[in-house]
Amino acid sequence: MKALVAVLAGAVVGAAAQQQCFEWKLDAGSHLRYSVEAFDTVAIAGEPVLYRHRREEWSLRCDSTRGDTMYLRQTLERFWAHEHTDRGDSSIRTTLPWVGKSALLVVTGRGYRLRASSPPTDSLAVVPGSIFGPPLFVPLDSVCTSCQRRVQWLAEQRDTLVEYAYPPAILERMYLGSVDSCSFDGMPRRLTIAETSRGFHLIRTAGYTMRTTVRLLANGVVEIAPQHMLPHTVSYAQQARFVIQQDGRVQRGEQRTSLRVESIE
Repeated sequence: MKALVAVLAGAVVGAAAQQQCFEWKLDAGSHLRYSVEAFDTVAIAGEPVLYRHRREEWSLRCDSTRGDTMYLRQTLERFWAHEHTDRGDSSIRTTLPWVGKSALLVVTGRGYRLRASSPPTDSLAVVPGSIFGPPLFVPLDSVCTSCQRRVQWLAEQRDTLVEYAYPPAILERMYLGSVDSCSFDGMPRRLTIAETSRGFHLIRTAGYTMRTTVRLLANGVVEIAPQHMLPHTVSYAQQARFVIQQDGRVQRGEQRTSLRVESIE
């Protein structure tokens, strides 16, 4: 009987040892660069439909780590956008006040934000098309994201999106995540994420107040670099229905965005 108990106990320990839990991992001093290509369609009642093709380059530096917590600095390095309307208007933008600004993010290995600080600025600024943009590190299973536990997980968090605008937008996010594929060594290599969120962006000055509320649906796929515990590519499709209130005027609209984020080697 004792021998049987020992065998069973050994099998349980062996199974536990084989299960590898995945977390995002960025070492202190690491520097990553990502390119973004996105297409936005913005329709506001009573105005011409706006079409935007934009390209961005972002850098992500890890200043320090503490346990599984990463202290990150995210900076927009370059921006280009071609905008046109269904009335034939067209323009190209190659610079923004936001270029060169660095937002500070404190993120756990599970992908949850603990703190976020806006770049030092005294003026209003936004990244067109990205005020309610997706996170690079999507939230993982709070217990263990692994190939041996092929289950879906729910994650909720409140994000202050300091990397996209000042003042920043706020999103109450809910994610449904799953592991889609794994590497030969049993680590997740492809994650699928569905998101449903709601939030707002508030601008208040001495002259006026503008409040934008949004309801957002999105889905995405994250490909993980085989040699690192980091996103290699992120594909995201997003639909946002919004209401803009300014000086008693109300406008309703919808924005659809498809984007691809890719690591620059």
